Amino acid sequence: MPIVNALQTYSYEEPINFLKDVWLNRLFPAGTSNRKKAALLTLGATIALVCRTVYRLYRVPRSLRHIPAVGYVAMLRSILKREDATTRAMTIFQPAMKKGNGVFLVNFPLEWSIYVAEPLAAKAVLMKSDNFPKSIDFIHALGKENPVVKFFGTDNVALVNGEQWKRQRKVMNPAFHRAMPVQMFGRLLQKGFKNIEEQGHQVAALDFFQRLTLDALGHAVFGFDFGALNDREAVWTVTYESIRLNLRNPLAFAFPSMDWLLKYVIPGRLQMAASVDKLNGLMMDMIKEKRIKLLESQAQDDTPENEKDLLTLMLEAEQRGEGTTNDEELRSNMAVFFLAGHETTANTMSFCLYNLAMDKSVQEKARQEVIKVLGDEPEDVLPRNEELRQIPYLDMILKENLRRFGPASMLNARKTVEDFDMNGTFIPKNTSVIVETNALHHNPEVWKNPEQFDPERFAPGGEHETSHEGMAWLPFSSGSRGCLGMNFSMAEQRVFLAMLLRKYEWDLPKDSIHKNGIQIGNFQNACPDSLKIQFTPRY
Repeated sequence: MPIVNALQTYSYEEPINFLKDVWLNRLFPAGTSNRKKAALLTLGATIALVCRTVYRLYRVPRSLRHIPAVGYVAMLRSILKREDATTRAMTIFQPAMKKGNGVFLVNFPLEWSIYVAEPLAAKAVLMKSDNFPKSIDFIHALGKENPVVKFFGTDNVALVNGEQWKRQRKVMNPAFHRAMPVQMFGRLLQKGFKNIEEQGHQVAALDFFQRLTLDALGHAVFGFDFGALNDREAVWTVTYESIRLNLRNPLAFAFPSMDWLLKYVIPGRLQMAASVDKLNGLMMDMIKEKRIKLLESQAQDDTPENEKDLLTLMLEAEQRGEGTTNDEELRSNMAVFFLAGHETTANTMSFCLYNLAMDKSVQEKARQEVIKVLGDEPEDVLPRNEELRQIPYLDMILKENLRRFGPASMLNARKTVEDFDMNGTFIPKNTSVIVETNALHHNPEVWKNPEQFDPERFAPGGEHETSHEGMAWLPFSSGSRGCLGMNFSMAEQRVFLAMLLRKYEWDLPKDSIHKNGIQIGNFQNACPDSLKIQFTPRY
């Protein structure tokens, strides 16, 4: 019997039975030498595993065949070509989205998953966290030695479920419900103004905001000055930069379970592993040092809550008996804060300046509303929370920017614990479900002219308020598992944008390659390093 025909009689989960029955018993006649049999068995095992892998890539599970699917090769080609997430949503996802009413299948990178890009279906997933707990299958598939897993860990608040999540959340709640350190954000941006001046008022947007937000993260989360604005070679900056750049590599994303090989192929991958160990050690040392200081004092200091860093607030909450967390859990959560509090905000602010450079009328309208509240004196003003609440147009701009160029293309995978009817689509038990936020934000069935930057969508009585049922805007997720750092990020963005609008007018340089549309050039929604902004001081 031919091997291919024989393989069809077996489930792809049964390669060992296939080897015994088809390869060993049927193809090896009695009397074959042990050495030859071993060699042929090894070859057979290789063929069987390759066949099984290819079979799984293209074979849609029977229970999911009622859902439109996106081809594996098309998805892989898009990733390796470094097509950005928005292009992928429009060219690859949209045909399946239309057929499935915003619900479609993708087998990438490790298993068949249901992608959700429709507001009511997204709401069903996010508001029923007991039916859709977070999945860490991806983490297990990578293995504990993968540098991504070693950095983020498996016990952070973004991944765990049930009582473990509730226990960690209790410790974090006091920290994330404090008043935001808007004055600190403002003082850091004043340092940023000097940086802009030193560069002749033309800066690479992403580089500027990465260093600015890293310093903001250091002060707010650790109570520590990373010195990123003033020193490009600062140890924290250089170490994290090595990790950040490798997280963008499409090969590692497309073949996550092959890191054992790719680390010798991808430039800088071995350096990333060393950087992960180094940064983990730095964070662990900081956690232990703060814990010791708090234990020695046996009393909380009288520093105002909004001036304390998040790590101190979490440790104080633990001291008060409001929850417990060990050092490794804290370190793992610090790593998540690094990515969520630094990388995402840096990209978001870079895109925001681009959008306002491309639409001067929006930029000027926002500036006049800021001036109306903060005044137009020729000096820097540090806005207060109550003043920022009086400039609603800022929020409209920031929300539309997050829709147009959201920093994350999808939310963490979830797993169904029972069969579920998702807005008319049957979802079987034990299925991976992913809310594809970028496809949702660019779904023409949900948003009018989704590629157009239009802050008025978020005006009172505007499109978002009147035209959408369910959840159509999800840059921070939603429900009980929504992003803890949403208020922190939005406060930071408000301060930075308000102060920049008072201080400068800006445009793209005359020779910018982005004049006719942003050229992202990476498989994520990361701002390109080539985006530069030309600032013109107003005072």
